[in-house]
Amino acid sequence: MKWSMMAGVPMAMLEMIYEGLWGVGFWAPPALIAGVVFPAMAELTPPIGFLLVPFIVGLIVHKITGAVFSVILEQGYRITGLTDKTTRLVLGGVYGLGIFFVTWFILLPFVNPAMLMLNPFVFAGTHVIFGLILGKVVK
Repeated sequence: MKWSMMAGVPMAMLEMIYEGLWGVGFWAPPALIAGVVFPAMAELTPPIGFLLVPFIVGLIVHKITGAVFSVILEQGYRITGLTDKTTRLVLGGVYGLGIFFVTWFILLPFVNPAMLMLNPFVFAGTHVIFGLILGKVVK
């Protein structure tokens, strides 16, 4: 679980920087993540500015989901006895991409469709980065 911070923070920051540069809003990703708790976030229109409570809730939701996914990967490595660092790195990247596909195409359309206003290629890339970092640091 401790690894999720190492992987989740760079992922979130890259997503926030991109969305800020391309008009959706620097603060959009955490505010949109908060849409899981606050469905009214679906009514936000770009550019999305800073909203304190949605920002905090979005960070909490992101941290919890990142922790869950890091524990799953860590347990997978333990169960399989996988020790090769290169294989762990590659599998971590594939794992992150898998998280993206399940999230983007299966969960978000039903649970939090407002997040679909984010750039899907950047969203995929940041999930791969999350997985690569996890693949590198998970023991």
